[in-house]
Order: sequence, then C-alpha cells, then structure tokens
Amino acid sequence: MLRQPSTRDDEGLAHDLTWMFLKPRDVIRAPYTEAAFSAVHERDVAEVAAQILTGGGHAGRAYDLTGPESLTQTQQVRILGETLGRPLTVEDLDPEPALEQMSQFMDPEFLAALFALMAQAVGKPAPVNDVIEQITGHPARTYARWAADHRADFGA
Repeated sequence: MLRQPSTRDDEGLAHDLTWMFLKPRDVIRAPYTEAAFSAVHERDVAEVAAQILTGGGHAGRAYDLTGPESLTQTQQVRILGETLGRPLTVEDLDPEPALEQMSQFMDPEFLAALFALMAQAVGKPAPVNDVIEQITGHPARTYARWAADHRADFGA
C-alpha cells in the first residue's frame, strides 16, 4: 500500500493523509478517479488467445480488445462495493505524490506513460468494440461479472 506523508495538526499529532488502495474503512484513494477505461476480463483474453492459436484466419492480424462498457474508476469502485455488499468511498489523489511514491518500486518511465494515459482518459468515454464477441461467439464479460468472479479475492 502506498501512503502520502503524514501531516501534523496544531497539537502536533500525525495524521495520514491518504492511502493508495483499499483501507479497512473502505476508502479507495487513487489519482484520476474520473478516468474511463473499458476493462477486459482475463477469461475473455484467454478465450480470444485460445481461438487465435487454434483457429485459422488470424495470421498477421492484430486485435484491439475492449470490455463491453466504458467505466470510470469511480464507477468501478461503486460496482465493486455493490458486489462486496458494502459501500466504498472514492477519493481522488494528487497524481504527483502518487507518481513519486510508486516510482520507488516501479519503472518511472512506465509510470509516467501510464499516468499520462490516465490523465488523457479523464472526462472521455473509453472506446468499446465487439471484437471479443466476434472471435469467441459471446459478448465480452462486464466489469460487474469480473467483480463477482473475484469477490473472494477481496475477502468477501
């Protein structure tokens, strides 16, 4: 978990400002919470890969896989909370301290590119297509399906 530095109030008591991920009181803090993405379920990726590797007609082709819906990170957190049966709160972090902290254990160039992508995704719907359905014969799984499939991973 990542944490911004503590601050001290007038009485000199330290207070943690933010955490990057889930805390026991179910507050999720992250930068660019209004950035939209079309999350792809890993089972859809696996099924597409299996079809491409075992079926014909895919040589030399590249596919842009998307999930079936454009959701902001805030919307994803709401769906996750509904799945877990408890309300989750989202708080937007200043990206600079988060980037600085994450750069201590992740490649800084990768993070800079990731944060730039997230900044560009704020306020814009993510692209959505039906490539997964074209290849697998079934619609892409929703983020709600992913959350339900991973419910136990969150201790629920």
